Amino acid sequence: MTPEREELLDRCLQARREGRDPEEVLRSDPAAAEVRPLLTLASELKSLPPAEPTGEAMTQLAARIAAESAPRTSRRPVVRRALAWAAGILLSIILIGWGGSAASAGATPGDALYPVKMLTERVRMFATFSKEGRVELRIVFSEERLKEAVRMHANGKGIDTDLLKEMLDEAKAAIDATPALAPDSRNLIATRVSSMTSYQKAALSELNLRANADEKAKLAPIMTKCSEQCMAACLMLYGYCPHCSGMPGPATCPMPSMGNEKK
Repeated sequence: MTPEREELLDRCLQARREGRDPEEVLRSDPAAAEVRPLLTLASELKSLPPAEPTGEAMTQLAARIAAESAPRTSRRPVVRRALAWAAGILLSIILIGWGGSAASAGATPGDALYPVKMLTERVRMFATFSKEGRVELRIVFSEERLKEAVRMHANGKGIDTDLLKEMLDEAKAAIDATPALAPDSRNLIATRVSSMTSYQKAALSELNLRANADEKAKLAPIMTKCSEQCMAACLMLYGYCPHCSGMPGPATCPMPSMGNEKK
């Protein structure tokens, strides 16, 4: 939701709290049709009993709302956006009210609150419409999967290749989407993507140093793929790879060296 519509919704809710009719606020505003569904949701939420949903139930709820809000030929774009905002706000309110959203931030797979963490990420992606915003989220999620994998290994839980593959998948999605961004934001986000992949290479190398033989075998294909993505991100940003003596090199680009970047 744009800041203008958020401010309009806040004014409507304040009017309701003061006993006034929110229509007084909406009557002359062109965004009224998009904000009314959110006001309806706010009213309905007040009547809901305290909920203690499981992670699975919340995930199913998100899937149902996403399916209902998916684009259809019979729905105008404005209505679809309003439904998506409403769905995102509804789930966010439930999560915040449940108290699980912030508490789940440091969760890793196997923790009771990890499904809440994953659902929160889906809500954020679902409620984000700009291409730039979605790429930024891909970067955040990719970095988070790496943190979780490192944390699990430090806690003696071994190498979670599923987490690292999700890290790579999110990074690839960010790399693939960046060229289509508007010129005024493309270079900035491409720089972030390149820094992300470079950091991931370094972090995986550090993790490999602490790994045992079996763990190193699991890490090997992950490290190769990460190196390939680092190369792709560098070529996208610079047209060459500054980590490879200034020239495009093999897919297994070596670690960054600050002294050999192309001038």
